[in-house]
Amino acid sequence: MAKGDVEKQNKNLQQAQKIVRELTSCLDMNAGGEIARNLFSLYGYVHNELVRANMGDEHEPVDRCIRILSELRESWMELNRAQASVAQAA
Repeated sequence: MAKGDVEKQNKNLQQAQKIVRELTSCLDMNAGGEIARNLFSLYGYVHNELVRANMGDEHEPVDRCIRILSELRESWMELNRAQASVAQAA
């Protein structure tokens, strides 16, 4: 976006939207319960923000998406580390 390459921006934001749609499609709403519902809402918000960023040529929505997904990734990594510690202790 900062470079003004609208074609590359569009391609990259559409790819990001595709990834978020794929994450959404992998949710098991029956087995996942409240967590799946919360992730569904979060992914919906992120997807909408990516669309908004692309249509409005705005970087702020992208920054919000990066922050949200980075925090989510860190939470998953922390959970993975905790499970690994429990497995090693057993």
